[in-house]
Amino acid sequence: MNKVNGTCVVVTAIICLVSGSGFAQTLRDTDYFTLEAGTFVSGDKLINDIFGPHLDAFGALNKMLTDNFSVLGKVEGIYGEGSKSGIDLTRSGLKAGLSLVGLLMPGKPVDPYVLAGGLFEYNRVTASAGGADENDSDSEFGFEIGGGIEFNLEPKTLLDLGVLYQKFSDFDSIYANARIGYALTTSVTLLLEGGYAFDEEDYYARAGIAVKY
Repeated sequence: MNKVNGTCVVVTAIICLVSGSGFAQTLRDTDYFTLEAGTFVSGDKLINDIFGPHLDAFGALNKMLTDNFSVLGKVEGIYGEGSKSGIDLTRSGLKAGLSLVGLLMPGKPVDPYVLAGGLFEYNRVTASAGGADENDSDSEFGFEIGGGIEFNLEPKTLLDLGVLYQKFSDFDSIYANARIGYALTTSVTLLLEGGYAFDEEDYYARAGIAVKY
């Protein structure tokens, strides 16, 4: 990482972020919560043809246990509407997880991390026709393992690059995600986040805030 004339350059990500004087910025080695909203697009052609992009809402809470370990809870909800053959359809989903996160170099400008934890997923599709509704739902438990690196691009910006492997009873997938943060104050950070599932070809984009507490 090089800093020249107020510009932070992360060569490995081929991303240039402009920063000036301001607040030192990290997230994963602090207590914080996030609130985000955006869009989710399924890689399943049939689902995408019917519902198109879904609304996507996400929240997370990180609590430090020691300097090197934290507990991360997260929940994501999606919602989409569509129709097929004159039948109105709605699709909703919920995914929740609780993970233990290990920080390898907390407080440093480059902080690798690893995580492992459990997941719960619930999905429901509702078909409406002639004033009658029919629901089809399923739920299952799974787990995830992964890791990444958080770059503290002083003084106001951060970049977090991560990879997750998630496994459920009937499918598994590898996710890559990136998060860019810009500190508005010492406790509030503006976030832009995106991710892609290689096996399912799902992807999402969200914006929100992180608040340190």
